[in-house]
Amino acid sequence: MAGDPKQCRVQAASCRALAEMRAEQEREHLGVVARALEQLAVEYESAQAFLRTMDAINEALGSGCAVEFAPLAVLDDDEVEVPQRA
Repeated sequence: MAGDPKQCRVQAASCRALAEMRAEQEREHLGVVARALEQLAVEYESAQAFLRTMDAINEALGSGCAVEFAPLAVLDDDEVEVPQRA
């Protein structure tokens, strides 16, 4: 699921379906999880759009510009590596 908004939405739908078969308190908890997964999907999409924009700016500026944005390489769910310039 890491980085995949579609998979977040699938998991949110699973939580909602499971909630229909549970007691009130469990339904509430599963609803919270489902909403969090939906929000995560939105945030992933926003981050992906931002990174695409930054890549386009970087391409448009070319190598002759003093400012260059280095792409991020995601290593793990909670670690991000920023490539160093030579």
